[in-house]
Amino acid sequence: MLIPSITDLGELQFFLPYVNYLGPSWFKQLLARLAPSQVIQRLRKGIADIVAESKKIIAEKKAGLKAGGQ
Repeated sequence: MLIPSITDLGELQFFLPYVNYLGPSWFKQLLARLAPSQVIQRLRKGIADIVAESKKIIAEKKAGLKAGGQ
């Protein structure tokens, strides 16, 4: 889901390596939220889905370790 969206960015994809220097994470998220591009919004949703799934997996692993399993 993310790879096709990144290639859909066209010329903007060349600026991706520099996004890290824009400031704190909350500021970059704000800019992405305000961006009118549908491609950027698809990327945001994809990333949010990945983060949510990762948190769920980590919580399940912690619960399993706490219960004594692996």
